[in-house]
Amino acid sequence: MLYPLSYGRTSLFDCTMPVALSALLRCWKIQLGAPFTMTSPNQHTSAFRRATDAVSAADLEHMLLLPSDMPPEFTDFVVAREGVLDNETMANNGFPGQTEDRIEEAGRVSGFLREVSREDVEQEETGLIVSAGMVAHLFRDSASVERWIDESFLGQFLGNAGSVLDSGNELMHAEEVPVAGFHGRAAAVFAVHDVPVGVVGSTIVDFALGRLLGVAFVVALGSSEHLTATRELALRMERRFVSVALGGE
Repeated sequence: MLYPLSYGRTSLFDCTMPVALSALLRCWKIQLGAPFTMTSPNQHTSAFRRATDAVSAADLEHMLLLPSDMPPEFTDFVVAREGVLDNETMANNGFPGQTEDRIEEAGRVSGFLREVSREDVEQEETGLIVSAGMVAHLFRDSASVERWIDESFLGQFLGNAGSVLDSGNELMHAEEVPVAGFHGRAAAVFAVHDVPVGVVGSTIVDFALGRLLGVAFVVALGSSEHLTATRELALRMERRFVSVALGGE
């Protein structure tokens, strides 16, 4: 699954940020000279979903943020690793029993990962954030994305709590934590891992936008949760998803 430790048009961001997704759509229409009328949140959601139909695997890299675009907690971090995340890699770094065929059957097409980390850790204090990451996944359809959140994200984390994973790391604890404010389906997990360097906590948010699945995660020393920072990172990702899907850069 490769969650932490399991491992054209004018840009919409020319408009004042931060803005709600509904305002992003309004901004986009104004820039294109299209007439704008107020619509319901459900209509906006449908528009975003339709926009993701044209997204290709080549677009995924551009949907992830650089440290300078991330919340203040991460602006001094540097890119530690990034690259295409194909189904074979997902299977090789996932939970026990995951295979490339199963991932393909679940509707996943491809993905792109970017992880950032601190350059130096002077004091290893409990609660210190040491890394954060983002993944943009592309699926065949929106129904596959929502199934993945329920079955592969929540189901695998909660179902494997207390187990030693194939990586040799123990998933000591995992619980679903409430998260809100997204335009579509979203879920969050707080997990505690026993790894060679000690105990670390990871907070992960998954959110759906049409055929796209966004994942934001934050890893900290000790069994400390960072839901506020992870949620804000995911919300910024969601806005970026909309920008790229609607033709922004």
